[in-house]
Amino acid sequence: MTRANAARRRSGITGAARARGFALVMALVVLAATGLAAAALVRAVDTTTTIAGNLGLRQASIPAADAAIEDAVATLSDPRLVDDRERDLPAQNYYAARQPGEDSRGVPWMLQQPGHYPAQARTLDTGDGTLLRWVIERVCLRPGPATTANCALTRVTPPAPPAPPAPPAAGAAGAAGAAPPPGVPVFRITVRVDGPQNTLSYVQATVRDPAPLRRLSWRVLSE
Repeated sequence: MTRANAARRRSGITGAARARGFALVMALVVLAATGLAAAALVRAVDTTTTIAGNLGLRQASIPAADAAIEDAVATLSDPRLVDDRERDLPAQNYYAARQPGEDSRGVPWMLQQPGHYPAQARTLDTGDGTLLRWVIERVCLRPGPATTANCALTRVTPPAPPAPPAPPAAGAAGAAGAAPPPGVPVFRITVRVDGPQNTLSYVQATVRDPAPLRRLSWRVLSE
C-alpha cells in the first residue's frame, strides 16, 4: 500500500468517526429536548388537574354556605338570640352597623383571616373538612334606631287592595289617601367557607324584614 493510499484510508476512517460522533451528539440533544418536553407536559397536566380539582372543591363548598346563611337568618329571626337589633351582639355574629375594614369585595375585616374572627362567635363544622364562619351586619352607619338618616331602608310592598267600593254619592267626601308603608332595614350576611385542600370561598346575601325575613340578593364573591 502506498503512502498516499494509507493517508486516504486514515482520512476516511477519521471522517466516518467524526460523522458517527456528530450523529451521537445530535441524538443526545434530541433525547434531552424530548425529555424536557415530556416533563413540561406532565407538569402542565398535573397543574390542570390540580386547578380543576380545586375548582370542583370550591363549587362543592357553595351549598354549605347556603346552610350558613339559613342558620344566620334563623339567628336573626329568634328574639331570644338577637333581642335588640339596635346594638352589637358579637356572640351571635350580629352587628347593628357595617363594620370598618371591609375589602373591595365587601368582605368584613373579621372574615378576611381566621385569626380576625371573634373567639366567642358561632362557627359551623360540616364534618367533611369544611368550616363556616359568618357575620350579620345591619346596613346602617351606626348602632341605634333604623332611621332614613342612619340606615338603608327598603319599602315593603303592601298586599293588593280589595275591589273598590261603589262610588260615593254626589257631595260625599272622598276617602283619605293611604300613607306609604314604613321602610324596614336591610341586613347583610357574609359567609366565609374554608373547604378541603385549603379552598376558600365567600358568599354574601341580603335579607329584610318583616318576618319571615326575605332574601333580596345572593352572590358568590370573587377571589
